[in-house]
Amino acid sequence: MVELTASRKKEAFRLLLALIFLVGTIFVLSADDGSGGSTWPLWLGLPLWLAGSLVFGWQFVKPPRLILDHEGFTFTGRIRPMQKVRWHDVEDFFVWYSGRGNRFIAYKLKPESRSDTLLAKVNHRFGADGILPSIWPMSAEALVAKLNAVRHGGLGRMQLN
Repeated sequence: MVELTASRKKEAFRLLLALIFLVGTIFVLSADDGSGGSTWPLWLGLPLWLAGSLVFGWQFVKPPRLILDHEGFTFTGRIRPMQKVRWHDVEDFFVWYSGRGNRFIAYKLKPESRSDTLLAKVNHRFGADGILPSIWPMSAEALVAKLNAVRHGGLGRMQLN
């Protein structure tokens, strides 16, 4: 079994950004004397930045993990429940670019392994059946190469350096 833990630097950066926006929003709302423009966008943003600060704070304390074993991989953390994806169900791993400069580790499932739900069909139309965040201590490209090596040759091919 191989276990990758999310980069604490990346999690700390996300937490710092959320806290900056949270404190900035609180500061602007507290300094508002009512004579300025509308503050409703700030009031909408306040719970979002608070939630982001809590989630990223929790992830800093208990970072997400990617657990690889001989059967497949399991992503733990974040909000969604753990789900194991079996190696023999995966057709390919690749880097997926979101269009905003974000990179994700994406994977396509073999046709017989795909779920028949509406969400699974929509995901497949976008080009991937599943994604993993790019929060690991290595680049998305390096992790994709390692995951494809494991998929083809077994867990013995996974080296973390």
